[in-house]
Amino acid sequence: MNGIERSASWYYATGDNALIRKKRRIKKLKQYIDIIQRGDLIEITNEFSVLNFSSLTELRKIIGSKPWDALAHLKNVAFIELALVGKTTQLIRDLNIFVNYIPEDAYKTEKEWQKQRLKNITYRLFPSKLQRHVISGEEVSWSKVKDILKKKSDNRTPIGEWFVSNLKLLEQLMNKEDPSM
Repeated sequence: MNGIERSASWYYATGDNALIRKKRRIKKLKQYIDIIQRGDLIEITNEFSVLNFSSLTELRKIIGSKPWDALAHLKNVAFIELALVGKTTQLIRDLNIFVNYIPEDAYKTEKEWQKQRLKNITYRLFPSKLQRHVISGEEVSWSKVKDILKKKSDNRTPIGEWFVSNLKLLEQLMNKEDPSM
């Protein structure tokens, strides 16, 4: 075969670089989808953190729409986004998780809640404007927010295991990246 191995494809033999790049890109996208479907927080963040991006929009452009859509269906997508860019578009709105994880002092006033969200990266998993999310579809005063959260904290239910395990992994990732934390 004129020095070409039998396993070599025709486009490699002819030097069709555009087709070679396309095939490599398709193969890489399939690898991204496989990694995402496994759903392991550390594996996903390790794979994507080596890519050159500064926002979630740039990441979506790099990995493509199919892997991005697969990522959006994961339960831990908020943790992944937070680990990659320090913010998330997939906020956790479960008030039971909120009252079990966030100390009451952190949300005694709206201003205090905003300060705490800036200081503690894991608090960014929750909405900054709590008054828009405690009652679906209506915005309420901060005192109403505190009343609703107080009722929730009086009737605490256990936090889902998925939240606790992903939170531990996120904290490990953050400590690995920034030893001063």
